[in-house]
Amino acid sequence: MRARFDKIIAERKRNEDASSIKYWKSTGVASKGGVISDAEIQVWIDWLEKDGLFKPGQVKASDTTTFVPARRRRPDDLGQNPYRASP
Repeated sequence: MRARFDKIIAERKRNEDASSIKYWKSTGVASKGGVISDAEIQVWIDWLEKDGLFKPGQVKASDTTTFVPARRRRPDDLGQNPYRASP
């Protein structure tokens, strides 16, 4: 996939810097189910506090959510109907 990105960038001829491609891992969230941990959210909160967009302590990672239940893909998952939204 990295080679493909390098090729795409080279073929666009936009004078882009492709040096960061070697660090690329995926287009998605690495954790199971796409749930982002409080520690990962805290990185953003700290950054926004540092930049003055949040007051210190204004937002807690535990008060946020990034998880939206997805439809189940296998009928045997928790005995649920695969076409119903997760509980």
